[in-house]
Amino acid sequence: MNKYKISYYNSGGYKAKGTLETEYTIKKEGKDNRLCIFHYDKKIGYEEDIEKLFLAQLGWHESIMVYDVELDED
Repeated sequence: MNKYKISYYNSGGYKAKGTLETEYTIKKEGKDNRLCIFHYDKKIGYEEDIEKLFLAQLGWHESIMVYDVELDED
């Protein structure tokens, strides 16, 4: 299981942070460093899919915008 530190803007426009645990790998890709989700070597999603995974883990629905993801190695 991978653990990531998620930085995002909440529905009120405030910066917030949280932790996402997932079987997927999240990394930046391409010259624009777009956040992508990978299942093994296959790309399966982007920022909006990270937002859905994170909100599902939290158990609530809100309009958020993820702007950074870092691997949590603690």
